Formats: sequence, structure tokens, C-alpha cells
Amino acid sequence: MKISSMRKQCQPLAFTGIAASLMEKGQTIHSKFRLKIPSDEACISRINAGSEEAELLVENDVFIIDECSQVDKFMLRAIDRCLREHTRNRDIKFGGKCIILAGDFRQCLSVVKQPSNHMPETIFLKADRRMW
Repeated sequence: MKISSMRKQCQPLAFTGIAASLMEKGQTIHSKFRLKIPSDEACISRINAGSEEAELLVENDVFIIDECSQVDKFMLRAIDRCLREHTRNRDIKFGGKCIILAGDFRQCLSVVKQPSNHMPETIFLKADRRMW
């Protein structure tokens, strides 16, 4: 998908397959970046350097992530590492790509098995001070 007036290559993404299917050329975050489900602090992309998938990541200028309230900080950090690696822009967040986070934080947050009292402050994207 292109943002015509700006001549930018755009990739719409969503956390769930249903939301991704509602977008033109939409994909789930997990499939685009080849991330495991569920994500944790060791979450990494399984895209090989020099592969066709890696080249497609580099070609995109903008990634629009819908349902961002569902994305935990581990997944967003894995996306950041993946884009830095494949664009070879390791000093710039997300490899210099534009990431647009869309969604409503008043909807529902990520589902966490066996949550502890301190977990809401540590796992959710909104609370991740390194990203902001």
C-alpha cells in the first residue's frame, strides 16, 4: 500500500487476524515480523538477514500498527531490534522507520496468564518508559 501524496510505502498491521483482514493488504504483527506467541523478554524476530522478508521490511517506510493497546512492550522492542538490524540503522529507533501506533487504550489490555501485583506497570506498552 502506498501513501500516494508522499510516495511512501506503507504496511498496515494489527495484533489480531480479524483486524488485519479489515485493512487493505493488512497483516498481523506476528506474521510480518515472524514473532512467537506469546511474547516475552526474549522475544526476537525470526527473519533472516538478506531474505525476501527482510528486503520487504527495508522497502517499507511506514508501519501502521492498529490495536496497539494489545501489543506488549516485549513485542514492540522485538520490532525495534528487527528493524534496526535489517536497515543497518542500529542507532536510530526502529531503524529510522515511521511507526504509527493506533488504537484505544481504554479498550482492553493484553491478556496475561497468572498476573502479579506489579505486572501492569512492567508489561504494558503504555508504561514502557524506554519507548517513549
